[in-house]
Amino acid sequence: MDSRAARAYGGCVPGEPAAQSQVESGIDRDPSNLIPVIRAEGGRALDRHRTACTPFSSVRKEGERAMPDAAIPAAPYTAQAPAWSALILGLFLLAAAIDELRRPGQWHRMIEEIEGSPALQMLTGLFEIIFGTLLYLANRGPDGWPAGDPLALVLTILGGLAVIEALAVTAFADLYVRFWMRKLGTRTRPLAILALLLGLGFTAAGLLRLV
Repeated sequence: MDSRAARAYGGCVPGEPAAQSQVESGIDRDPSNLIPVIRAEGGRALDRHRTACTPFSSVRKEGERAMPDAAIPAAPYTAQAPAWSALILGLFLLAAAIDELRRPGQWHRMIEEIEGSPALQMLTGLFEIIFGTLLYLANRGPDGWPAGDPLALVLTILGGLAVIEALAVTAFADLYVRFWMRKLGTRTRPLAILALLLGLGFTAAGLLRLV
């Protein structure tokens, strides 16, 4: 149908709303254009069209306010963090103590090597501050000091002490290492036995919670 015939046609399209124009009804539309035309009625028509295409009728009822970020519940505190921390720390203490008891004097030689190497002093401080920070943050919990969990409280205190010692090793390595050299000397067996007992205690505490 040409444009003159389209203009001559003034009635409504059968079965279509009277508000439709000739373009919308298909009278004056390119047959190769298969994209449907949506009436330009402002935001309401777009909202109705979007609602009809949405698989869910409504995400939020009319008049309801969106939930603020503060109302979203936080992730629960991982109760197994103290157990895994105690287990890993206990196994490390057990391995270090067994090595010293098998080969007495290893810890003394290790401290001598740290005293004579600035690179080892820096690496020791770096490793210890990372270890202490992770131990402190993993067991402190989201609400501050874990007063209701003795194991988590002990591990949190140990993590804080490790951070302090790491700063002391990094800043005053010569004085700090020399102090421990004078205190320990070659009598490392009692300290190794103490580390063995602590390792057994932490390992048992971790396993009792995990099993």
